[in-house]
Amino acid sequence: MEKYKEYIGFHGTTAENAEKILTEKKFKRSEKPDEWLGNGIYFFAYPEDAAWWCKEYKKLTYPNEYVILQVEIAAKSVLDLLSSKIDIDKFKGFCDLVKRRSPVLPNGEKRKNYMSLAIKIMQKENECRRDMIIGGFEQNRKTWYKKDDSTRNKFPITVTQIQYCVQTNDCIKNITTYEREKGDML
Repeated sequence: MEKYKEYIGFHGTTAENAEKILTEKKFKRSEKPDEWLGNGIYFFAYPEDAAWWCKEYKKLTYPNEYVILQVEIAAKSVLDLLSSKIDIDKFKGFCDLVKRRSPVLPNGEKRKNYMSLAIKIMQKENECRRDMIIGGFEQNRKTWYKKDDSTRNKFPITVTQIQYCVQTNDCIKNITTYEREKGDML
């Protein structure tokens, strides 16, 4: 029997989209040409980050306009750009390769990042197709300190937002509405 790596992910979306996802039991893949971790279905490792996405990026309010969905993910193969030294080193090599590529996307828009291109080439040329990609991004939207806080350098940790990019709905085993715990700040 094949072994799967299991994860819990959180997806923030409009109430209307959440209803459709729960009914159809599937998510729509993002196919934008410049996604952070390539094309796929995006989840956060923590519900607070999914709520942040809805509030800050989509400008939605809770509880009327957005819903957080919780999913169980079962992936056979994972490209772990957060904690696998081997995966990170491979990825860095592909990032170095694409740095010299065109700063313009095929649709004429300016390229926002090269990560998506590096992942696409890595999966295609390196025969490194993975069910899921994990990436960590600096969480600069909410800081632990005020700008003038002199203790900031005494706690030199980077707060990271973890995202999952799942390649197909086949990896998603269960979809439910996330129920906030009492006191959650979503």
